[in-house]
Amino acid sequence: MIIDKDYNPFKHLHSRLDIIETQIGEVRKRLELPEKELRLTRKMLCERYHVSNSTITRHIKLGELKYFKVGSKTLFHLKDVEKWIRQIQ
Repeated sequence: MIIDKDYNPFKHLHSRLDIIETQIGEVRKRLELPEKELRLTRKMLCERYHVSNSTITRHIKLGELKYFKVGSKTLFHLKDVEKWIRQIQ
């Protein structure tokens, strides 16, 4: 058996989890859950509102953007994000 010393199984697992989170978001949309109850990841927030990760981090540190953690993931309630977007516009 040949073992690849550069292979990192956790990196592969993390990318798979990102894909699963995206798919879960799509399923929620199809199930027509109330949009205000949706939770966004940093990546989803960046893509949806066209803001950079550093902007998100800065506003978190300033206490202007509410967030919560699930494990190592930073998540945002959609209602809090929309309130934040209105404040910065």
